[in-house]
Amino acid sequence: MPSGTVTCSSCKAVAGINYYLYGTQCYSVCPSTGSNQPQFGLSSSLTCALCDSTCKTCTGSLSVNCLSCPSGSFLIYGTGQCNSTGCIDGQYAPANSYICSLCPLSCKTCSSSTVCTACGSSATGSTLFLYSSSCLLTCPISFYGNQATNACFGCHSSCYTCYGAANTNCLSCNSGSLIASNNSCSSSCGDGYYSANNVCTVCPAGCKTCTSSNVCTACSTINGQAYYLNNNNCLLSCPTSTYPDSSSNQCLSCDSSCASCTNASACLSCPTNQYLIYSTNACSSSCIAG
Repeated sequence: MPSGTVTCSSCKAVAGINYYLYGTQCYSVCPSTGSNQPQFGLSSSLTCALCDSTCKTCTGSLSVNCLSCPSGSFLIYGTGQCNSTGCIDGQYAPANSYICSLCPLSCKTCSSSTVCTACGSSATGSTLFLYSSSCLLTCPISFYGNQATNACFGCHSSCYTCYGAANTNCLSCNSGSLIASNNSCSSSCGDGYYSANNVCTVCPAGCKTCTSSNVCTACSTINGQAYYLNNNNCLLSCPTSTYPDSSSNQCLSCDSSCASCTNASACLSCPTNQYLIYSTNACSSSCIAG
């Protein structure tokens, strides 16, 4: 307020309160100019000086010296600046207020002190993901972190954990399901795979079906090359005293009289001291007449 109706050329402090010269009067709080420009008290000269045009009230002449902002502008926390477009990332304006407050530390943007609306990175640079209005380092079970949006999204219903939304993006499966080679979940593994810790694992080479890494239960034909089952292994050729059965892809036993054979009743060779009868493909202790 004016100190009186006298004409002043300078002002002084009274009872510890500074008075500032504007025009020919001294004021404890500098008034706006005739053109409604805000002013502040300059302590070094005890005179009134203009605020920056972006401020409503201020402590100095710079745009970072605002104390309050014109209608529709927001006072940015910690900077003393007014922003006509809203609070900056990491800050929010409470309802019916134009003064920005800090978001929770983990939020990139927020709508209140407890509600994050977008996430950025942690103090150590790790990506944070938005879930249920909070920013998390790791999404909950059955959700995955989308790196493009920094948000948690639900896994496919067949997955227990996952790295994407598709049914082929499973990392683990719900109880009773197995994870297949294409990262989908299934009630059973297909041919060529066996279940190990609920994960479908490739059978040994040549196996059509198997129960472990060293137990084949049936053999395949691959690119025209047949494999034959013998003692839980799939072989390209059958051992002595057995023959390859093409209908079952198994090594079957020769007749006990044969050393080797082409089928169950046709010997190719005979044990020691036995003779192969040419006409019958049988083994005998002596040659027949002729």
